[in-house]
Amino acid sequence: MNKRKVIEAFYIRRDKRLDSKGLSPTFKLFSVEGEPFVAQWKSNLTNDFATDRIDVETRWITVNGARIPIDGELPTCEAGIAIFREAVDYSKLNSDVEELIASKTVKEKFGTVVKSEPVEISSVNNHGLKHGITKEQAQEFVNKSLVMFDQGNRNLYFSSEGNAVVLDNNRRLIMAYGKNEFDKGADAILGVLKNEWNLQMSDD
Repeated sequence: MNKRKVIEAFYIRRDKRLDSKGLSPTFKLFSVEGEPFVAQWKSNLTNDFATDRIDVETRWITVNGARIPIDGELPTCEAGIAIFREAVDYSKLNSDVEELIASKTVKEKFGTVVKSEPVEISSVNNHGLKHGITKEQAQEFVNKSLVMFDQGNRNLYFSSEGNAVVLDNNRRLIMAYGKNEFDKGADAILGVLKNEWNLQMSDD
């Protein structure tokens, strides 16, 4: 487990929060020690140090509420997924997806892999829920999307539980389907995401 990478990725998400002294937590990682381990941070505003104890369980590292699986599985909580989005190499993901397209495992129209930026679904078109998915479930797919596929005027939010396609200009849902309808292409993309996550979380 690359502890430093996990914690650095988490603290990228922490930029807009306040520390215990009400200061903006612009801390730089200073050291990582022990198992369970302690992360120490040094503020570039006050030169104060902040320390976090990271609890390590059998299958998870829990970082301030973000549960990070260490058994090779993809994160499922929103905090853990946020860390996934910061940690993975999108250039490598696109290269791997291109190989799947070349082998005709994935359709070319899937689009370009980019960091997911969840949005609030504004409305649903006539066929948006034809796969038996509710608007609330579709929103959950968006919120927990590991990556997003840029398809020009629309975005496909790809989660481990299902996908949602949303128009870029008005955030209208045009399609959503659950994991039970994943084809071999979607399953292969899940495999690519899992491999990249394991690569990023492995020891240096």
